[in-house]
Amino acid sequence: MIKLKTYFIPGEPLQMTRQRFGRGRSYHVKKTSDFLKMGAEFIELEDRSGPNTGDDSGPVTGRVFVFIEYFCGRPGRLKRKSSPSSAIYKDTTPDLDNKIKMTLDILQKGGAIADDKTVVGLVAFDFWTTYDFKTKTQGLIGQSITIYKPNQGENDVEFTIESLRHTLEANET
Repeated sequence: MIKLKTYFIPGEPLQMTRQRFGRGRSYHVKKTSDFLKMGAEFIELEDRSGPNTGDDSGPVTGRVFVFIEYFCGRPGRLKRKSSPSSAIYKDTTPDLDNKIKMTLDILQKGGAIADDKTVVGLVAFDFWTTYDFKTKTQGLIGQSITIYKPNQGENDVEFTIESLRHTLEANET
């Protein structure tokens, strides 16, 4: 797989809420629509001035794989010395699947991918961020997103799965 683009959207990751209906139209609550707009602006800004500039800085077309890491601010109960200082898996609400919906919409609205239906593979992790007990500060809060494209001629699903595993193992080091 070929690593195409990497983004970081700061701020507490939000979930995609259900649409509301009123006065003959549908809409999202203000918090959701504001986060969607802010995330899309970060994507556009990074495409214009960040590491993703260049000849292929437009939306990615065709099949893509997306790797997402969510880093959420720690609650007080995880800021005690008995808690680890490294990132901790988060298994509380909001649900990971609803955060993924928001992220894919941000990628599409921000112009990183042409259409979220082209995402054929996805790996996502949800963490409480790191914490330094000496300075009482948290690590980065936000979401890290990396977009990959299959190598030319990679049509075999088994090969794609092995390629994804290899990429993930490379990211561990």
